[in-house]
Order: sequence, then C-alpha cells, then structure tokens
Amino acid sequence: MKINKKFLVRAVAKEAGFTQAEAEKVMKEFIRQLNRALLRGEKIEIRGWGTWSVGRLDGRKNWKNPKTGEIQDLPPLKTIRFKPIKALKELLSGRTKGSS
Repeated sequence: MKINKKFLVRAVAKEAGFTQAEAEKVMKEFIRQLNRALLRGEKIEIRGWGTWSVGRLDGRKNWKNPKTGEIQDLPPLKTIRFKPIKALKELLSGRTKGSS
C-alpha cells in the first residue's frame, strides 16, 4: 500500500475528529514548517519517531557517466537524512527489545 498525503489527511481527520479541510491545513503547515527548518539547516527531532537533518555528500572527480561514458566532475550535494528512533528500527527489522 502506498501512503500519500491524501491518505494521511483522511486518517488524521478521522482519528482526531477534524474535518478533512482542517486536517489538510494542519498537514500543509506541518510540512511547510519541516521544510523551512531544513532549508535553514536546522535539525528536527520528533520524539517517538526520529530526527531529520541536512547532510552533505562529497563531490566526485573524474566520475564516469554509465549511460554516456562521459567523464565529469560531480559537485558536492546537500541531502536530507532521517534517523528513526531505536524502537522503530527494531519494529521494522522484526526485532523487539530482549530478543537476540
């Protein structure tokens, strides 16, 4: 199943007792605030879920494009990193606390 914004808006509206318009407004503002903080280079920590931060990928010299065979330099890039909390990682991997 693919989870998209429309699905989340409906779920939030249902679970929180909001109208879909209210839930959509909340979602839009939540996303806007996350984006603004990341653009400022700030770290975002949401307890019980994880941490977003802006990372940097080093550039590469003499990189060969696999499609064209052309040799080129790649500039450094900024990227978004997400680190989930330990409990979420364990749930995703099928491990729970106390198991080996």
